[in-house]
Amino acid sequence: MDLIFGLLYNVLQPLGGRAGLVNEAFTFLFDFHKFIYGDDCGWHNHLLTALHVNYAAINRNNNKPEETLKAYKNAFVHAKRFAEFAEGTNKPNTSPFTDQLKQNAKDNDPHSEVQRVWESLKKDETQTLLGDNDDFIALFKEVETWLAEK
Repeated sequence: MDLIFGLLYNVLQPLGGRAGLVNEAFTFLFDFHKFIYGDDCGWHNHLLTALHVNYAAINRNNNKPEETLKAYKNAFVHAKRFAEFAEGTNKPNTSPFTDQLKQNAKDNDPHSEVQRVWESLKKDETQTLLGDNDDFIALFKEVETWLAEK
């Protein structure tokens, strides 16, 4: 499944950019994940984290603060879900696709995806666009606290 999603991303993201349909390309990728996994993404939460962080960066570069913040919030949700999956502390997985990928989780740091979100939140460009936004400040503190507690 990683291969399929990687290929889709590598094709749709640049094509969407050229056609002015970046939002549509990312919406398709998010919807495709939901179609395959429902709300039980397990291992694929790491891909969804990366997608949301990339989507946040595109929105940030296009000076769209609300969309940027929403993408970061979604990235953090999936990053935490990945940590829960990798640690085995989340709900039992019901997707047959997730069960097939469970072995991959043991080889990765459960905190890696939250760290990915954290690094992107700290970027100067993100701070410039969202640094004064109360919701952003709250998200920033929440991610920082989560990492400190783990």
